[in-house]
Amino acid sequence: MIDPMVFAFIIPAIFFGGYASLFLKKGAEKFTLNPKYIMKNITIFIGIFFYGCSMILYIFALKYGELSVVYPLTSFSYILVAILSVKKLKEKMNKFKWLGIIFIILGSFLVVS
Repeated sequence: MIDPMVFAFIIPAIFFGGYASLFLKKGAEKFTLNPKYIMKNITIFIGIFFYGCSMILYIFALKYGELSVVYPLTSFSYILVAILSVKKLKEKMNKFKWLGIIFIILGSFLVVS
């Protein structure tokens, strides 16, 4: 049985991680190694902040659960990232990408059960 505290931390961690990827992708469009422009790229900093929040929540999830269970649960972020990339970035998903995500999710369920 999985401790409910694992879900209390891993679900928001997945959302923070998914949105972090979205913000980093958007920030990458304007990214340059020029320090003057790096400091002005607020979108990158938001993405880094969200990844930091995700990491802290992930650590708490690990406190209450086993790594062999918690880590596969993070694969649910692939769904969120796929949906966000289609909705917010207008990226295209084909049936093979969706099939790959389905296999990852099925694998996660097998590990967790």
